[in-house]
This record gives sequence, structure tokens and C-alpha cells, in this order.
Amino acid sequence: MRKRVKPVLALVASLAAAGLVPQAAAARPGHITSAAPMGIAREVHTETTLMNGQVLVVGGSSGGLNGVSSAELYDPAADMWRATGRMATPRAGQSAVLLGNGRVLVAGGEDSIGFHLSSAELFDPATATWLPAGNMSVARIEPQAALLADGRVLVAGGCCGGPSNGTSALAEIYDPSTNSWAGTGSMATARRLFALTTLANAKVLASGGMNDTSRALASAEIFDPATGAWSPAGSMSTARRQHSATLLGDGRVLVAGGADGVNLASLASAELFDPATGTWAVTDSMRAGRKVHTATLLLNGDVFVSGGLDDAAPSAVLASDELFTIHDSWKRADELDSPRLLEAAALLLDGRVLITGGQLQDGTTLATTAIFTP
Repeated sequence: MRKRVKPVLALVASLAAAGLVPQAAAARPGHITSAAPMGIAREVHTETTLMNGQVLVVGGSSGGLNGVSSAELYDPAADMWRATGRMATPRAGQSAVLLGNGRVLVAGGEDSIGFHLSSAELFDPATATWLPAGNMSVARIEPQAALLADGRVLVAGGCCGGPSNGTSALAEIYDPSTNSWAGTGSMATARRLFALTTLANAKVLASGGMNDTSRALASAEIFDPATGAWSPAGSMSTARRQHSATLLGDGRVLVAGGADGVNLASLASAELFDPATGTWAVTDSMRAGRKVHTATLLLNGDVFVSGGLDDAAPSAVLASDELFTIHDSWKRADELDSPRLLEAAALLLDGRVLITGGQLQDGTTLATTAIFTP
């Protein structure tokens, strides 16, 4: 079996060897504990673990506003949040990627009155300031972004133009060395609410999503940075949107949950894509159907799946969590402090998972946070 390591795991390992990983707070393994709340409530925000171990939370919707400009930093060692400046533009539904130089690229989204954005910004942890990062060729809400092996960033799909105006197949690349954007090949299918995953072979997998007629998709495509072209990558057994896609330690991709292509019902099913053969295989199903959930690869190779929405459950917003293990099977994890959907999650350098914000069953946006200790 191929042994591949996701780049963030390699970073964690190198920092641990240097003694730079903060110590985990006292918590029982396999359990979730409450952490300090954010300064404001947020949903559809982004969460990024920085190279220094702190976590950057950016934008999102809050208090009825479509997008906010504020950002916060979480210090896991102190369990403390602090404000860290404001973006030039309020954003919700944006993408965020940690660059090789330690900065964070934030692109697209929608502003406080619902208009889609083409602009991008950079957060520089060294100065705790925001810098302009040029404009994409089109405005996008819910774009998907992936860090390429050469340090550039691929951004693809999403919804483009003004409010609720179409679904895009366009893709473009941000180059940190020039702080500029350039077009690249377009996907064969326009996609929104899909997943973009950088593979161990440096190519990028686009899976599922919703097309420009609002139908969920089973198809997948692969982007080759060497040629700038997309090629077919087979089809999943089930059309799905709002799912998760996680690169596993052996190079396969786990796709889990989402909404189906018939009535957008929440799915419990999961599938595995093998880049070596270019094929999909059904794997063990989750215990609960989930869409708009989070999925985080742990240091031990398991995948931690949290929260989301299950249309079939009495209380549709889920507090339950699950683990996909290296044995290709699911097992129950601990319960969240409260049910959440549209939350964000990120792996901390000490191996724990920070879960932030989201929305309750009644639509209340949350400022609360929680930490899962594997």
C-alpha cells in the first residue's frame, strides 16, 4: 500500500520534532470539550491553522449580516481569542488557503449586502495585517480552492456574478510569487457546492456538486497543473453536493455524505477514489446522514466527521460525530457541546480538532467553540 502524508501532517510532524507543538489541554482521549468562545458569532466562515500553531478565523455571516470583515486568532495553549484586524471587504462563503510562505489567501465570497466578490486578500501573521491579493477574473461565492505542490493556488467553480447568478466551470490560479491571478483550463462541468482535493500525485480532484440547472452531480474531474487541463475521473455511485472529501494517508480520497440528486436528502453513504486506478468504490456508510458537515484528517490517519444536517433525524441539526478509521469503517465519536451545521473545523498542531461557530436548529448563529481530543 502506498504511504503518502498530507502536507499539513508533514508540517505537524516537523514542528513536533523541533519541540514547537503546544501541549494539549487536559482532556480524555476521544472526547469533546468546550473551548473559549469567539468574539462574535459566525457561520459559513473559514478556519485555518497557521504555522505558529494559532488558528485564524475569518469572515462569515453574523447577526443577520451576509458577510463580516472581522478576523480573530485563537491561541490553543492559552485557550484565548483576540481580534486581528479587518479585511478590506466583508466576506461570507469565501475560500481560505494556507500558503507555503505562512500567509493565508482569502478569496471570493459575498459581501454584507449579498453581492459576490472577485477580490482576494492576504493575512500576514508576521505583522497581523491584511494585504490586497488582486482580483479573480469573475466574482465567486462558495469557490473551492486547493494548494498546489508548487505553492500556487487553484480556485474553481462556485456561483458567479451578482446575487444568485449562475454556476461556474471556470478555474484560475493564484501565484504568490507575483501576487497575481491567471486563467487556466475550465472544468467540463459547471460546479457549485462541490469538493476540491489535492492528491498525493500533485493533481487535483473535483468531485460532485451542483450544476447550473441545480442538479446534484455524480461525476468527477482531475486537474493536471503540468498541463492546465481537466480530464474525466469517473463517477461516484451516488450524485452528491455539500459533501466532504478528505485525502487519506494512503493516497485515496474519502467522499462522505452530502445531499442526493433527487430531493436533496442527507446521505449517509461514503465512497473512496483511488488515483492509482482512477476508480471509485463504495465503502462503509456513516451512522447518520449528513450534509454541510466538516471532515478533518487526524494524525493517526482516522477522519473525524462532525455536525451537519440530517433531514431524517427528529432534530435535523446534528450534535453527533463519527470517525472513519484506517480499517475503512465508521465508529461513533463523542457528542458536540451543541448541534451545529455550517461550522468550521481545523486540525491543531498538537493533533486535536478545533470546531468553531455554525448554526443551531432555530437558525441562531454560534460564537461557541469546542475541541475534540483523539
